[in-house]
Amino acid sequence: MNFQTLSAMLMVTLTITAMILSQKILLGSINAALIPLFLILLLGIFLGLKINKKALILRFLFLMFVLLGTFGIFHFAIALPATPTWPFQTAYAQILKISPNTLGFLIVGLLIIFLIILFFSLFFSKTKILSPPRYRHLTWISMVFVGILLVSNITTQKVIQWKIISVDVGTLYFPITYLFNNIFTEVYGYGVSRRLIWSGLFCNLAMVFLLQISTWLPGDSAWHLQTAYQIIAGNIPRIVFASICGFLCGEFLNSFILAKLKILTQGRWLWTRTVSSTVIGNLVDSLIFNLIAFTGVLPFSIIVNITQWQYAIKVGIEILATPITYAVVNYLKKSDHEDYFDIKTKFNPFRF
Repeated sequence: MNFQTLSAMLMVTLTITAMILSQKILLGSINAALIPLFLILLLGIFLGLKINKKALILRFLFLMFVLLGTFGIFHFAIALPATPTWPFQTAYAQILKISPNTLGFLIVGLLIIFLIILFFSLFFSKTKILSPPRYRHLTWISMVFVGILLVSNITTQKVIQWKIISVDVGTLYFPITYLFNNIFTEVYGYGVSRRLIWSGLFCNLAMVFLLQISTWLPGDSAWHLQTAYQIIAGNIPRIVFASICGFLCGEFLNSFILAKLKILTQGRWLWTRTVSSTVIGNLVDSLIFNLIAFTGVLPFSIIVNITQWQYAIKVGIEILATPITYAVVNYLKKSDHEDYFDIKTKFNPFRF
């Protein structure tokens, strides 16, 4: 994991966090989204002095894509029918329903930040430009990975119901992180996957830290969403804690099994590795996450229902995505000239 990849993941984290914080107005009618936007500015100035201009432009175009994508996902999550036992639909809609004006404010903010960073990189850059990453696609894939991870943690508070099926909204997105983990491990090896898992954990904690600060800061007297904001933003740390526990156990187990099976099968039959590792990793993840996230919030019968359907959907998505996995893995192996076998790898998850 190099600085360029970690900084890119942090910029995605701050962008998504700004979407939530944009719903809170602080004393003096200051939008709380200015906090993560300012951090993007500082990180961007430092980064802009280190990378070439093309990479800088592409990175900010991607952040625009993150804004628009998150906006769409939030509105889609609100529109989904909630289970009758879930009591926070109104608060959920009030906080995640980002208005077009707020979205425009965030887009303009990112554009201003980009112009400032570009100015600094053009006229004050005297440092040596960092060499391109060893794997030219890894940074971009990592940005998508952490974006999906964070959005799933934010939206997963809502429990939706369709006939006898009850699942949290995050179930619709979170399985994609396992798809990415399979790709990381299959192409780049367990070591790279391990570093990305820990980087995802760090980004989760960074989001929680900023959200907690925002709940403590006093709101403006004209702002009337304090209760709803406290319910949603204040509950995200519990969701993230549950996600971290399930995520670390499930993802590391998934990566370990896939890496070992790759050696056992001598690199053949990719589908056996992706499906087998996901079946076991997702089971552990689902059990840990749902018990921590929803115990005391929902009836136990609903938690059991959520867990079984969540697990079935996650595994089903992985199986259905097998052709996509094959296509992406084959492309990356050829493009990045890597097909790593973890023959001598030490699989301690705490080893860096």
